[in-house]
Formats: sequence, C-alpha cells, structure tokens
Amino acid sequence: MRNVILDARMFCREMELTERLNANNNTNNTNNSSMVSSLLPEEHPSPTLDLIKASNESDRVPTLKELLKTFPNPIQGRSVHFLPATLIWSVPVEYPMGICVLADNRLLLTQSQANAVQLRDRASGRILATIGLPEGQTWKRPSDVVALADGRFGVRDDFGIRIFDDEGGFIMKVGDERLGRCYGLAADGKGHMLTLNTNAFGFPEKNVTAKGQTDLLYIDINTGSIVRQVELCDIIANAALSKCRFLHCRGSKIYVVDLGLDQVYVLDSLKTWVRKFGSSGKFFGQFADPAGLVTDRKGVTMVADSRNHRVQIFDRLRNFIGFVKFDVPIKRPSAIYLDYENEGQPVLYVLNLWGKTAAKYLISMP
Repeated sequence: MRNVILDARMFCREMELTERLNANNNTNNTNNSSMVSSLLPEEHPSPTLDLIKASNESDRVPTLKELLKTFPNPIQGRSVHFLPATLIWSVPVEYPMGICVLADNRLLLTQSQANAVQLRDRASGRILATIGLPEGQTWKRPSDVVALADGRFGVRDDFGIRIFDDEGGFIMKVGDERLGRCYGLAADGKGHMLTLNTNAFGFPEKNVTAKGQTDLLYIDINTGSIVRQVELCDIIANAALSKCRFLHCRGSKIYVVDLGLDQVYVLDSLKTWVRKFGSSGKFFGQFADPAGLVTDRKGVTMVADSRNHRVQIFDRLRNFIGFVKFDVPIKRPSAIYLDYENEGQPVLYVLNLWGKTAAKYLISMP
C-alpha cells in the first residue's frame, strides 16, 4: 500500500483548468450560468442512487465486514477472511462489460462486442427491453453505465457518452468535440457524471486532455457540459503503461482502477491527498488486470481481480482482508455491482468475460 500526497501544483492546475473550462463554456453559451453554479456547494445536493440506498441502510443492516467469516486453516501463514456468495441466477451474455441497478430496480447491462444495451429483470436476469438510438446513430462497444437518482442513466461507448430517460429514451450526447476516448462512469450526487478522458493520439483537436494523458472530468448531467477537470499526471507513475478503465464514487471518495499498472487510486474531493494500493501479482492485495470496484457504506471495498479470477476485499484503510468465496466460480470478471434487497440483504452482480455470463450472488448472512 502506498500513500501519495499531492503537491499544490496539481490543485493549482485543476483550478486553472476549471476556470478555463468555465470561460470557454460562457463564451460558447450565454445560458450556462447553471453550470457555474453547479461548481458551488449546494444546500441540498441531489443524492445519487447509491447514496439514497446508503441513507436507507439502517444500523441493523450488517456491513460487509460484519459478514466476514474466517477460513479454518491459515493460508500462506496468515488468517484470511471470506464472504460466502451463493448463486441466485446466471444467464448467458456475450462480452458483458457494464451493469447497474436503476431507480426502478431494473438492471441495465451492456454487451460490448454485440453492440447491445439492455434492460433486464433483477429477479431473473431475463431481457425486458433493448435500448436503441436515434436514426443515424449506432452503438460501438458499449461498456460503462451509471444510474442517476432521478431515474435517468448514462451509457458510454467508443462514440462518447449518452444520457437516457427512465424509459430508455435518448436525451443527449455529452461533450462532443471536447472528449477523447472515455472510460468509466460514476455520479457524485451533486448533479455531475464523472468519467476518465484520454488523449492517445491528439484527437479530437479540441480534446480537453493533453496528449498522452488521462484526466478525471465532471460533466453536468443537465447541460452535458464539462464543468471540472482533474489531471492525473501527478498520480499515474507510468503514463505509457497506464490504462485507467473503471471508476466508482461514494460520497467524497473517487476510486480509479488502473488495469495497466494493477493499482487503484483513491481521491477525496474534499481533501488534498490521494491514496494508491495494489501491485502486479497473485498474492494477497495484488492484481492482474483489476476491473470493477464497489464499496459499502463503511468503506469496505471489493475489487474484481480479473485475470486472477477472484474478487478481493479491503478494509476502509485499503488493507487486504480476504476474498469473496463463490459457490459457483467466476471467470475473468469485469464489472461488479453491489446492491441491497429484502431489508438490506446484500447481493453482488458479477459479469464474467470468459464465462460469458451475468450472475447474481447472495452474500450469505452469518
């Protein structure tokens, strides 16, 4: 585990970038005063779906750490904990990449190579509807998805990021001409969608991210405009090998998964530090292509360790504490999603690339 303290230069640059974005937005659109106000603290910020669920979790609902059990025998000389996970259902899905639960409890799932985005039944996994696009638009490798608190949702593909209403109707495409290839989607509970923007080849010309770099962007979900930009160049040790692909947000903490460097970066939007954990390998706390990441209300983190075919568990201080023990093994997991049903019973959705399945597991009670 490694802690990194960001120097003042990064935050000065972030402020300069944000000011420049605001200036450009005001020049291009005289009606964007709402974007500027979105940068200011809100008296009553609208919570994301995850935050709504977290606020509804009563004290009697056990946290993930409270559900941990211990393997009877030490592993590699140490006690290791586990969460028992029992399969509820598994359905065949070609190249599953993104999953979330919407405000109306339907599942939103993407099939990357099949260029498909689907609404599915949470109880069975069966397909309910397919999300289409306006005439002249097509999907190209859809992957990341995010649920918004008002029922809307966002989908990322190689052509950009689109926002849809609660019935799956297309609303808008965001960040045209200013975004490169984006990865990961999250919501911060303050009217913003978060994504990781890259610029591998200097395209498009107006890309807000410098060539060869990766930035964390905040996008206003009502206007589609970029309202904040955080450079990650001071965090990423090797930009040439880095592949920041998965993103998660809970409260003020933002989790960036770098599958190229086998690390997870934890940023706090309210503080001036960043934490890193993970390294390459198969030992406890090491990763081989880490992918999806989820957290519970106490900061316990689960990371899909994709090429090691496992899900690892870390405490709120990012210390390894164990694994999820699946009764039906997972194969090359990509996205994972933690949800709560039946008065707080945790369930975990896992997308298996090699297994070509979407699966739902019950996290067993002690």
